[in-house]
Amino acid sequence: MPNLSTIRRISLASRVTILIGLTFVFCVVSLGFGLQRAIVSHFAEQDADEYIVMSNAVDKAIERRDAALSGQSFVQRMDGAISGHHGVFFGVFSASHEALYMMHGPDLTEVVRNVPPVDVILPSNLHRWSDENGFYRGVVVTSKSGPPGTKIIVGSDIGFHIEFIEKFQRLLWQQLAGACGLILIAVWFAVRLGHRPLRKMSESIRSMTADKLAQRLDPSIVPSDLVELVTAFNDMVSRMEDVFLRLSQVSADIAHELRTPITAMTTQTQVALSQARDNNEYKEILYSNLEEFERMAKMINEMLWLARTDSGLLKLDYEQVDAEFELRSLFEYLDAWAEERTISLVIEGTCSPVRCDRSLFRRAFSNLLSNALHHAESGSKIVVNLREVEGYLDVYVENSGNTIPAEDIPKLFDRFHRVDPSRHRLDGSGGSGLGLSIVEAIISLHGGDISVQSENQRTRFRLRIPLAPF
Repeated sequence: MPNLSTIRRISLASRVTILIGLTFVFCVVSLGFGLQRAIVSHFAEQDADEYIVMSNAVDKAIERRDAALSGQSFVQRMDGAISGHHGVFFGVFSASHEALYMMHGPDLTEVVRNVPPVDVILPSNLHRWSDENGFYRGVVVTSKSGPPGTKIIVGSDIGFHIEFIEKFQRLLWQQLAGACGLILIAVWFAVRLGHRPLRKMSESIRSMTADKLAQRLDPSIVPSDLVELVTAFNDMVSRMEDVFLRLSQVSADIAHELRTPITAMTTQTQVALSQARDNNEYKEILYSNLEEFERMAKMINEMLWLARTDSGLLKLDYEQVDAEFELRSLFEYLDAWAEERTISLVIEGTCSPVRCDRSLFRRAFSNLLSNALHHAESGSKIVVNLREVEGYLDVYVENSGNTIPAEDIPKLFDRFHRVDPSRHRLDGSGGSGLGLSIVEAIISLHGGDISVQSENQRTRFRLRIPLAPF
């Protein structure tokens, strides 16, 4: 018996052909047997009708009560009882199974002895027998006119019927076998033809490479039942193309981010080694290099964290968190920096607990508030507004400062994207360019979303997080 793996390796064309073939063969075989039974039943019905007529004629001939059931006159009456019927025979027997009359033909004595008489002649109660001379069918009935126990047997030679049925069966099954073969071949060709669009799709897919991800399958040239498959495949390729482009961009950004500090440290070290220097100068160089090492280590850790997030390996520790309390704790942590830049931190509104990972919640808002403090104007204020909307907590973080260009807003959460990279390099105050990417990843992990608006020197972020269920 073939195992499951063998069955799975059977092609779709073969599966469809086998299924249709088996179905057709079953229908053809059923049709063949049905025709055979119909012909056999037809002959039996014809014989039964004829036997009814014959038995009535014989019984009518016996009906003359003034005549004995023997002698020359009885034989003459029996000889003319069924005149006009050909290929048939009958016999009349006494209650003791003695033959009173029997036509020339097969011996009916044993049949009368072994076959019980019937009251009504039906196709289903006809009796078949055979001897060395042929095949016969007949029926035994009780005479209604003769003495009690008188039996009449009527029958016919069915050799012609059997010969006809056998020829018909041979011809029928030959024709049906030929029809099955033609149908199976036609089905196989039809399936092969029907699978041609799939083969063309396979060829197109096989030709796709990393540098041809912009290529798409045309849904207008495939059958209607494949349009959904082509559309789903094109959507998948679009997502792959987007991920591939982002991966390529991230790889380039990582190389750029690492090359700049490494080049600076290499140059600084070469200059330091070009001549003898005192200990203080060496310490200053080492401290400068240490800052760059720490910045690179932070960037690498953030990239590893984002990679774990993208792979679904990060497990969240959900709990009910008081968002207002956590935000005020962050205000206290950032208060010294805010005072240094004379920026006020204000929180407005209240809310119910949110269902989230506490440490990630603090990390997301720490990154967002740090970003707001970095870009806010001195002497301004940063307002955090809490609102409950249909089972979600909406947190708005608004600050005044330079308006973010419209073309930068769609890229704001991309990794390593900076609105003003030149300023970042000049003052050295910027981060790694991953802060907002981390914020977006954390909010997405919690089933929320983040958006930003920037106009008229004011920038407002909106973070939506599900509230904790009660």
